[in-house]
Amino acid sequence: MNKRLRIFLILLFDVFLILLSSNIAYFIRLEKLDVNNLILKYLLFYLGIYLLIFFIFKLKDLSHRYFSVSHTKQLLFPFICLFVIWSIYPIFFQIIGYPRSLGVLTFLIFFLCYISSRVLISKFLNYKNDKKNIIFIGFNENIYDLISAYTKRFKVSAIFVNKNIKFNYKNILGVKIRDLDELLIFLEKKKIDQVIIDNKYFKNPTIKKLLLNLNQFQAKILSVNSENQLSVEDVQQVELNDIIYRGISDLKFSGDFEINDTILITGGAGSIGSAIIKQIANKFNDIKIVCLDSSENNIYNIQEDINNNDIEFVIGDINDREFVKHIIDKYSINIIFHTAAYKHVPIMEYNIYQSFKNNCLGTLCLSEESVKSKIKKFIFVSSDKAVRPTNVMGLSKRLSESIIDYYQQQFNKKKIDTKFSIVRFGNVLESSGSLIPLLRKQILSGGPITITHKDVTRYFMTLSEAAHLVIESSFLTNGSEIFLFDMGQPIKILDLAKRMVNLYGRQIKTEKNIDGIEIEYIGLRPGEKLYEELLVDNKALKTKNSNIYISQEKRVSSIIYEKYFNFLKSDLTNISYSNLIEIFNDDYIKYNKK
Repeated sequence: MNKRLRIFLILLFDVFLILLSSNIAYFIRLEKLDVNNLILKYLLFYLGIYLLIFFIFKLKDLSHRYFSVSHTKQLLFPFICLFVIWSIYPIFFQIIGYPRSLGVLTFLIFFLCYISSRVLISKFLNYKNDKKNIIFIGFNENIYDLISAYTKRFKVSAIFVNKNIKFNYKNILGVKIRDLDELLIFLEKKKIDQVIIDNKYFKNPTIKKLLLNLNQFQAKILSVNSENQLSVEDVQQVELNDIIYRGISDLKFSGDFEINDTILITGGAGSIGSAIIKQIANKFNDIKIVCLDSSENNIYNIQEDINNNDIEFVIGDINDREFVKHIIDKYSINIIFHTAAYKHVPIMEYNIYQSFKNNCLGTLCLSEESVKSKIKKFIFVSSDKAVRPTNVMGLSKRLSESIIDYYQQQFNKKKIDTKFSIVRFGNVLESSGSLIPLLRKQILSGGPITITHKDVTRYFMTLSEAAHLVIESSFLTNGSEIFLFDMGQPIKILDLAKRMVNLYGRQIKTEKNIDGIEIEYIGLRPGEKLYEELLVDNKALKTKNSNIYISQEKRVSSIIYEKYFNFLKSDLTNISYSNLIEIFNDDYIKYNKK
């Protein structure tokens, strides 16, 4: 639905609630209904005040699908304002025939109607979207348990069994039993989302024919083993919207690339790099892209996945200066999206040299060659772990940010022609090694779910949001920015895990439910923090893109940059935590405590 139309419909509904509330209040107070000029005068005042509060406090941004009673905290201040103004107006501007208490009474009724209607709409939308159309093939005790568990939440259309099996009844839990020979005709007539098959049936000729023509039916095939476990995924297809609590942002670009732009994407065959490539290829015409990656296997996979003549696939090392210069010159690169990095926190704790060589020296090499070649724009992909870093990966990203920051300042001083900017990510849900695939695997295998700490929180964004942030920042940049995506509030990993368990139709293990999925706390891994931050001092400016902000952090002195650069150009093979502490404790940490 168009955003403006959605806002209009929300306002129209709220106007109706105000009209309804005022009339109910008038009837309760005076035991009659009477529409006159006096009442209309007050109604117009109520409506006008509500419209101001609606737009000032951005009530239009509240998601109806994800609304819950917990949102009342967000509504507390705007509704206090509404209550005060509505209540005061009849008192100070008393007119005969209009009781002073009507303002208070109208507000109370409107507030109850507002909250209850939002909650009901949210439940309706979620119920509507969660209904999957499912059929079962085969019947045994395991299938019966699944049917019993899912008939309340999903639409189970039929159960198909081999005609040689005799049943004394025609349905199970209200679901009709059909002959397996009817299966293919049934699938042609009805849209089925999921087909759940007893794995003993896979040798059946009808099932083999189904599998051979699977694309025709657009249904997901799942199997049930002897232990009542589904293969790969459960019946419920968990949506990212459901996992991160907020709706997926409406991703629109505010600009466009120029005709002669050629974009180099480092780490282009990785999860984030490939997502950037796909978005550019799908949304922008005739843009030349060079996908650079050090992994031959990843390059092969993305070549198989993307068939586009405007994309060049190159294998190489970003620390090789001659190679980097050659690529920039050969393809006339004028925009660089630098996504290449080692990012797994625990692994980098034991690979300090490679972490700094790849993440920092690679960034330094690319930056220097970009300046020499007069690259137009350089967008560096950083991480929330660069803010007050406590691990090697975070430190490497912070040092890389310092490199970019140095060149940003050189651009501001008009000493170079390249615009440098930074984007900071939270945890990207679908990226390689991310949390969601691990939790899904653990849930579907029956557990346990491993959580580092019951209080650990993280910011989350989708892969499409991450790619959009990088591309959009190239349109918004004037040089010297740190761009951030509005990811809402950080989410407790424990709450996320429990939510995923419920979405997959399972339960958490308790004293009463000993067969549920167990949660096991394994402790924080080396380098991990309880929570991450996106900003050093919580200061940020909005951009014309409502999803993107710009950090207002202070810049460090040139002396510190020189110290960092000397450190990076030293012998990193003997690097240790003591070296890192010496570098960062005296400068960066002190600086951020000011």
